[in-house]
Amino acid sequence: MNSATKPLNFPLLTADLLGQTILKIDNTFSSTWKSLRFNTMLLRSKFSKRSGVPASDVVYLLMLWVWLKVDSVAMFSKNALLSFSAAKKDALYDLLNREDLDWRKLQRLTAKKVLKTNYKNKTSALVIDDTVKTRRGKKMPGVSSHFDHLTARCVMGQQKVTLGVVNYEQFVPVDKEIFISEVKKQALDYKFNDHRRIAAKRYEKSKQQTKPEMVCDMIKRAIRGGINADYFLADTWFATKHVLRMTIEYSLVAIVRMKKNKMKYRLITNGNAHLLFVQELYKQHVKGHWQTLNHTPYQSRSIVVELNLASSAKEPAQWLKVKLLFVRSVDESKQQASKHDWALLLTLGSQLEDEKILEIYALRWGVEVYFKEADIAQSKGKPKADKATWAMSHIKKLYPALRL
Repeated sequence: MNSATKPLNFPLLTADLLGQTILKIDNTFSSTWKSLRFNTMLLRSKFSKRSGVPASDVVYLLMLWVWLKVDSVAMFSKNALLSFSAAKKDALYDLLNREDLDWRKLQRLTAKKVLKTNYKNKTSALVIDDTVKTRRGKKMPGVSSHFDHLTARCVMGQQKVTLGVVNYEQFVPVDKEIFISEVKKQALDYKFNDHRRIAAKRYEKSKQQTKPEMVCDMIKRAIRGGINADYFLADTWFATKHVLRMTIEYSLVAIVRMKKNKMKYRLITNGNAHLLFVQELYKQHVKGHWQTLNHTPYQSRSIVVELNLASSAKEPAQWLKVKLLFVRSVDESKQQASKHDWALLLTLGSQLEDEKILEIYALRWGVEVYFKEADIAQSKGKPKADKATWAMSHIKKLYPALRL
């Protein structure tokens, strides 16, 4: 007797789409490919082959394979490859191993096309975040040790930094980088054919650049490529002075979550300047002065202060007016707020209302949902609970409260 077949573990959004009885997935994929004029974008990205199956056919198959997340190219080619093209699995592997193809440019052009297609004067934001992809194996090449804040332990793998554009309806990934730390770094077990090619250059940058440097370069490429937004959103891992200066350069209104560290803020009261840590600001000006945000299960207190964006004491001071928003949630069952569990948001838009700051920052959870969808697609078995699950539950609660 044949054993039961294990069902494919598709992401939630993919499963909902495939579950539609009237859907013909091959026709849907083909029509979307044509509507986006993907062949034109491949030509602009200089995807070409000298002989054999055209590069556009191979990329079509690769994207269909990745979207459906069949375990391997070999399994996909064995079951369904001939239904779409005369290409063999070797053609797919050959294209994946090419060192001269600019996949980053292709992703950016695709993102721009999707955003332009769905653009309706929407409020949008550039959002940055990272996630750790665990790689197992004693001699796994190109990996290093990273702290995974979901499991609260260090793991061997790769840290993927993702830049995307988010609005009230969608999240569109624009650019990606892999960050390799110096801790337990494992070298590649092969050499690049030409160190001047794209793959070799990107690998070197993944080892040499810091994450804030990666973020600045990614945003420069996105804006230079015609992808614009109103705001910049990030969590504490990317809330650095270097990144804040970059947002000013590109006229982005930054809204970031700050750490409760020893960074000093200058508060001017009665003509006198006081340099205070965030904990000191909380004790002197926030504690006991919370105000309930309209139509939301949150309390807040905002203070306009100044922050020196100079990276070191040797540089001239660059004091800039910023708004600090202290936020804490309210226990709906007891109608009492937590005394210690509060968060700190910082924005360069000091004129923004507290409700607007929280409303815009809530868009950042779109990238968490994106990570959750991608992680489920790449994993086997039942997905574990993570911060994205928490994020989606808070989105459902926060958005109706803000009347979005």
